[in-house]
Amino acid sequence: MTSRASDIHIEPFAHRLRIRNRVDGVLKEVGSHPAHLHGPLLARLKVMAMMDIAERRKPQDGRIAMKAAGREIDIRVSVLPGSHGETMVMRLLDREKGLLSLTELGLEGSDAQAFKES
Repeated sequence: MTSRASDIHIEPFAHRLRIRNRVDGVLKEVGSHPAHLHGPLLARLKVMAMMDIAERRKPQDGRIAMKAAGREIDIRVSVLPGSHGETMVMRLLDREKGLLSLTELGLEGSDAQAFKES
């Protein structure tokens, strides 16, 4: 979590497996691995997210709760079938950061009031 990544994307290609992180809205490649690692990696992550590891032709969603660097992290996992195998996206949510106030989101004055009334 030191890179402040909000998403991790695992994308298979014909001869490689690409790993990308989303930091501040921008996807950056952080790793490229041999394609033979795709199956074992996705199987392990699917087990952790309580997904069906045998299902490869339908989209699936799951969830992983874990501790990283002493912080509680919720990971929302989505798997979609693709031409070279399944693509996985993991959304990282830090439980300790909590919800932002309207002011922290940039809503002030009449905008905040209108939001509260709706």
